[in-house]
Amino acid sequence: MEDFVQGMFEDFKDLFGRLPKITSTPAVVPGSSLRKNTDGEIVLHSEYRSMVGKILYFVKKVSPVCANACRELSQNLESPNKSHWMTVEFLLGYLRADITNRKLKLRTPIELRPQDIVDTSFGDNKDTRKSTSAYLGTIGGTALINWISKGQNIVTVSSTEAEYVGLSDGSKETTFTSNLLNEIDHVVLPSIILEDNTGAIFLSRNKQVGARTKHIDVRYHFIREKVENGNILVQYVNTLKNPADLLSKNVTQKIHDSHAHKMLNGTMDCWNEESDKI
Repeated sequence: MEDFVQGMFEDFKDLFGRLPKITSTPAVVPGSSLRKNTDGEIVLHSEYRSMVGKILYFVKKVSPVCANACRELSQNLESPNKSHWMTVEFLLGYLRADITNRKLKLRTPIELRPQDIVDTSFGDNKDTRKSTSAYLGTIGGTALINWISKGQNIVTVSSTEAEYVGLSDGSKETTFTSNLLNEIDHVVLPSIILEDNTGAIFLSRNKQVGARTKHIDVRYHFIREKVENGNILVQYVNTLKNPADLLSKNVTQKIHDSHAHKMLNGTMDCWNEESDKI
């Protein structure tokens, strides 16, 4: 992908007369989210769509750490302004900072067991008030084969509900990986999903209906069946050890640095020790 990345740098230089400034993270402002264009000014519309299309291709191939920034850019294809181009420059500046930021190492797993991590940023889309789900899919905890950063389809009323929706959506990806491995060779069960919200884990293991949960759509209870029949085991992981945090929100450089290299190098430490039991 090196030639492809260099091509994006040159495209940016052709548009603005300079290479993108080097940055330490793909995000412009930690804790913020990219808003829709409300001032009416549209900047280089067709060029923006072309650039974001190339970024999307690159991120889907080898760059999970840039997935959240890419998702925000993709949601604003209709009317890009200066702030959207600033985010483009930040993402490209991050890739330009270090060649290791644009490489992904796949290590041989010890066993063919899907081991995945999910995370959710509650209500972070200031335009729609919807939450963002993040998913990292691995085989054996080392071979990172799938990653998703996606806005949820519904507005949730609590962080627990948002995390539960993200957990249920992630379990569908886990189930697909399990079925694929079983067709190719064999699969080790149960699959494991790490989640950092104890309320969401409780909902996945219990069928009680309360005032705060009775409104949750039945389709999001898909995870309960998988847990009940033993195909999936949901375990708790401390938020500070959750690398999916990078795919659900714009994080600080400290948080980014604690996960990014290990994620790209296939050495995520969330699997090094047995996950906390609840």
